[in-house]
Amino acid sequence: GCCQDSGFRCFEKNEFWAGCRESCQPGETSPLDDPEYQTPWTCTLIGSTPTPSPTPTPTPTPSPPSPTPTPVNGDVFVTGSAGSGKARLFEFIDALTDQPVAGSAARAVHSSGGAAGGVVSESQGYGLLLSGALLASLDEGDQDRQRIMDYTHQMFLGWRRMCELSAGSGSCQDDEGFQCGGGQYPCLAHWKFDDSLAYAIGSGSAPDGDADALAGMLLAVLALERTSSPPSWLEEVGQWAYDTCKQFHMSSTVPSSSGNHRIVKLGACWGGWGSNGQNPSYHAPAVYRMCRNYMKTHDSMFGGSAQEGDGYEAEWNKLIATTYKMFEATQCDSNGLVPNWAKVFEEGSALRAETGFSGSGTPGPEYGAEASRAIWRVALDYLLFPNEAGDAVGFLDPLASHLETRESGGNWAESLTIDGSCLVNSVHSSWSQNMFMAGPTFTCLVCPANSVDAGRQQELIDAAGTRVASKAIDDYYSGSWVAISTITLNGDLVRAAQGAGLLSATATGTASTTATATATTATTATPATTPTTTIATTASPTTTGGQCSLASEDCRTTGCCQDSGFRCFEKNEFWAGCRESCQPGETSPLDDPEYQTPWTCTLIGSTPTPSPTPTPTPTPSPPSPTPTPVNGDVFVTGSAGSGKARLFEFIDALTDQPVAGSAARAVHSSGGAAGGVVSESQGYGLLLSGALLASLDEGDQDRQRIMDYTHQMFLGWRRMCELSAGSGSCQDDEGFQCGGGQYPCLAHWKFDDSLAYAIGSGSAPDGDADALAGMLLAVLALERTSSPPSWLEEVGQWAYDTCKQFHMSSTVPSSSGNHRIVKLGACWGGWGSNGQNPSYHAPAVYRMCRNYMKTHDSMFGGSAQEGDGYEAEWNKLIATTYKMFEATQCDSNGLVPNWAKVFEEGSALRAETGFSGSGTPGPEYGAEASRAIWRVALDYLLFPNEAGDAVGFLDPLASHLETRESGGNWAESLTIDGSCLVNSVHSSWSQNMFMAGPTFTSLVCPANSVDAGRQQELIDAAGTRVASKAINDYYSGSWVAISTITLNGDLVRAAQGAGLLSTTTTTTSTTTAATTTTTTTTTTTTTPMGYSRVFEPTTTTTTTTTTTTTPMGYSRVFEPVDGGSDRACRGSSSSDNSASYYTVVSAPSLAACKDQCAGLSGCAGLEFKGTRCELWTRSILATHPLSGYTCLRYVDPTSLRQGTFQAVDGGENRVCRGASASDNSESYFEVAQGMAVSGCQRLCQLRADCVGVEHHEGGRCELWTRALGIQASKAASGYSCWRFVSDDAPPPPPSRDGSFEAVDGGEGRACRGSGPSDNLQSYYSVAGLPSLQSCQDLCRTSDTCKGVEFSPGRCELWTRTGGIGSSKALEGYSCWRFVEQVAS
Repeated sequence: GCCQDSGFRCFEKNEFWAGCRESCQPGETSPLDDPEYQTPWTCTLIGSTPTPSPTPTPTPTPSPPSPTPTPVNGDVFVTGSAGSGKARLFEFIDALTDQPVAGSAARAVHSSGGAAGGVVSESQGYGLLLSGALLASLDEGDQDRQRIMDYTHQMFLGWRRMCELSAGSGSCQDDEGFQCGGGQYPCLAHWKFDDSLAYAIGSGSAPDGDADALAGMLLAVLALERTSSPPSWLEEVGQWAYDTCKQFHMSSTVPSSSGNHRIVKLGACWGGWGSNGQNPSYHAPAVYRMCRNYMKTHDSMFGGSAQEGDGYEAEWNKLIATTYKMFEATQCDSNGLVPNWAKVFEEGSALRAETGFSGSGTPGPEYGAEASRAIWRVALDYLLFPNEAGDAVGFLDPLASHLETRESGGNWAESLTIDGSCLVNSVHSSWSQNMFMAGPTFTCLVCPANSVDAGRQQELIDAAGTRVASKAIDDYYSGSWVAISTITLNGDLVRAAQGAGLLSATATGTASTTATATATTATTATPATTPTTTIATTASPTTTGGQCSLASEDCRTTGCCQDSGFRCFEKNEFWAGCRESCQPGETSPLDDPEYQTPWTCTLIGSTPTPSPTPTPTPTPSPPSPTPTPVNGDVFVTGSAGSGKARLFEFIDALTDQPVAGSAARAVHSSGGAAGGVVSESQGYGLLLSGALLASLDEGDQDRQRIMDYTHQMFLGWRRMCELSAGSGSCQDDEGFQCGGGQYPCLAHWKFDDSLAYAIGSGSAPDGDADALAGMLLAVLALERTSSPPSWLEEVGQWAYDTCKQFHMSSTVPSSSGNHRIVKLGACWGGWGSNGQNPSYHAPAVYRMCRNYMKTHDSMFGGSAQEGDGYEAEWNKLIATTYKMFEATQCDSNGLVPNWAKVFEEGSALRAETGFSGSGTPGPEYGAEASRAIWRVALDYLLFPNEAGDAVGFLDPLASHLETRESGGNWAESLTIDGSCLVNSVHSSWSQNMFMAGPTFTSLVCPANSVDAGRQQELIDAAGTRVASKAINDYYSGSWVAISTITLNGDLVRAAQGAGLLSTTTTTTSTTTAATTTTTTTTTTTTTPMGYSRVFEPTTTTTTTTTTTTTPMGYSRVFEPVDGGSDRACRGSSSSDNSASYYTVVSAPSLAACKDQCAGLSGCAGLEFKGTRCELWTRSILATHPLSGYTCLRYVDPTSLRQGTFQAVDGGENRVCRGASASDNSESYFEVAQGMAVSGCQRLCQLRADCVGVEHHEGGRCELWTRALGIQASKAASGYSCWRFVSDDAPPPPPSRDGSFEAVDGGEGRACRGSGPSDNLQSYYSVAGLPSLQSCQDLCRTSDTCKGVEFSPGRCELWTRTGGIGSSKALEGYSCWRFVEQVAS
């Protein structure tokens, strides 16, 4: 509601758009609008505060003892930043649904994760809710209305089929009698069915899915009743909705013992009062109000009598009142949170709640994936019934107020505040990133909070909408809540309420919107100021304190169970539960569907002691051959973000300095073994700090800070080694090597958080190797600097001794002596049944140790030849490592198992499953196995001339990943090959960063079968996924940081800094586009030895004024944007200046600011004034005039496509069009603002998909990306249209002469083959095109196209040999046969 530019205010054009202008006359048109949108402006001023008119309070409906909530009239907040609800519905349909029932239009919504597939009532309810609500929100003239009406009916048919399949047994609705289908079927479906909707898998209903399905049916029916041409199926759905309301009340609610309250159960079969259990998120007061009203108004049409609805009214009101008493009893007053599960008791006229119950594997007292839905269900009540929902206001207010404290500058805090005095004791991790948490939580912001300023609340809901809009629908549960929260935040549900007649037509409260192209206004009831809550309840929470845990509680903290015979087993890093027994890898039917993932079954509270395995004295053997050298490229991406920033985030989130009088820094673990400092975590810290230190130039402003962190991490590691000297290190036989022989160099695996004593004994070679990598990279880099720190020698000595100790104590030769393999630690593991973990093998570290011992033995070793004596054994270890990888890896997909047994068979190795050294499933590609990928990628990056085996190992996985990514989205599963050792993949691999991060690192190495451009797309998409994750827990967070420095090139720079790669002198030729002259500059570039090229994404423009060289020899230039001088940088328009686009640093000069940009991975340009330097990581597409500022893009000159711009139909005073003068779909182009025609054309040249531009003299630039190009134009003053013809572009496909004839009348017909039922998919291909004309144009370009079938957005190109021989009546479709004109 406000504008950045001085003198500008926000004026409304229509319900879809408002813009910043200096002045506005109602009814005028603007020449700056696109021609077809040059319609009158209303000029209503947005951002002023209208004075509300009082609305009479309706008389409360009489009801039994529970009072009716006091009516309240309220504003509603909406935001345009959330995006389009229709677009989200279509995305939901495409991603999650199909029509699996032969001969039926029934559409099924498929679940994923949790219960792993199938159709659940929850998913089908979401589908009905979304389609029904959006249908109700649309005007009758909306172009997509018929499509959405069809989807609504299809969703209903799917729901009806589920009810029909529930008639057999187990529905628990027999006592009340089936109400649907004339008494044939229960109205509340079983909770789970197979994917084909052929049979039920899980019996009993779930009231959340039932309520959502009811909401969708009721909104659709009520809206369609008000239209001029309702569909033929309206009466059937209307009857089914009525009967479902009745069945729900009869079968899924239960009165209290006094009769004064009525509460929703956990389904028709279970739940209710007291120990029977409750789930707050199952309660849907808006649906109960709709049922109450619908049964009253429709009983004469659908009921057993004309007064039936009146008889239910008092009981519905009692249910609503009880619902809000339950909410008040379970909600935390200070922050508005509710628990996943609770027990609710009637105490007189009030209710009391306590914990100690869970109906699934989700923690009862957690604000988690179930509890969050309660927020949306109450927000829906506020939106649909603002005059009744006073209690909704009281419920939503504290959470909205709490959210105000969790947002800053568009960013959301990773945690919510816990109030120890109420029922909620934890919050699901990553609440603001997981859309099943964030989506419903954000919806509280539609209701004004008493303590939040209106302008501030608009900022909050805009930030919430932006977060929701950034997420794709690529899985079931989060994806569903992306869609539902979109239609809640953007006002679609308010429009649905209006369409369904739930809101008064005279109410005029206007929703605030952001000034975006998609901003909308919502009309609601008139605002009032003070919400009134009429029902007072008390809650008496109980906690276990220091006692052992109940069966329904998380036992990670207590490590013991109250129930006899039960023990505490770990499920994953976030949950452990009390069970009698547990099989690693199994799922539990008691877990909530979305959490039905494998249990690790690690026993919490006991300390298993591995049996020590003596390490034999190393046996001399002939050296194994060194792997064949290979010279290859390396891929990196700027989308992964800054490694330094990730290190600082890691330090802040996971570390402290707990030792009094020491600078030692400890990295604290969490999850899994539940706290403490483990060698793995400390190794990650040393790796990150040491590698980043090695990657920096000596002049880097953060170098001293990172050098200090590196030393502090080393001190923490040294202390762990010192504390391991007592017993149990299993390094006594070889002798302690560190601290002059005082300490073992391989620390115990676990210590307390204060680094005061060891908790778990024995070393872990993965942590040892990572710590070694960090020490060695830091030492090798610091030795090459002009002023090394005083501690360098100590760390250098410790690194040398650790290499020696690792080889002596953590590796073991084979019986023949021809192989040497890494053990599972100094105390156990090795060959055969002793067990192996592929992810413990780190060939890059073994190469560094080999070389370091050879070059530093005279300084740190026992003799000047000591390193030479170890060389052959290190080489043998490396060769054996890759033989082990070859034996365990799946050839087809590149995956390896968590655990295996490895046997020597002659000169080869053989592997088999049947071993696990922990609770993780042995044959799974899981949280341990994934790390093997990164360890091999590190080998490729640090030793490209030796890592031929690394290339062979990484290639199949990179090739496999190509099939799992599309448009920046990653598939939720990896393909399993049943012929190898891996038989499963850890769930949600692409979302869990301990899986995705290391897996993605395979993409740094070029894959033989993947095109270079495609591999760059993949690594860019990987970097984007990694960059979207915060470091808010230990294990995933660590891999966010490690994968960042791998994908963004920091590890390559570290290898250069450590002297592992050589530098060469190259000659770079840069063309200055503005003057078409060539400048040849000879620069010394650090192209790594072994890398013929370093691939980086090229995203921005080019002309040149200054050349610079990145640390990897990639020559880029700074170019002025819109002249550069007196210009401030902007995003897509002159007003687009989000603080998330840039980082502000201090620089004494423009040259220094340029240096900062050149050194920042992903820098797209800079803005400079005085000493303020903005480093932009978003493409700079526009500027804003501002005195004293300079705006420059930082670009790759080679990214400017060569070609010419051709005037379309004369060019001037023409607007671009698609297939015809009327074909101007918004999908054809993207808009940038504030640039000259030359700048607009230059932006086009930077994009591989740009086919031309349309420019307006006012600065509007349309970048056209239509696949068939710009084929037409239309006269419009002040515009120009230009077609780009690339020098290397293939000629456009020829267009056949001929005409299209309507088949059986054309309109309302779908094409068929030999008869109306002949519709094989092989007859046609499908393209997404916006118009019939564009569909027909595409057909003309294909020699095999016989005709087209078109429906909005969908084009079928028919290639059937016999052509289109028939058609079938189908509303919304048209069928056209192409008759080619053959030249005579």
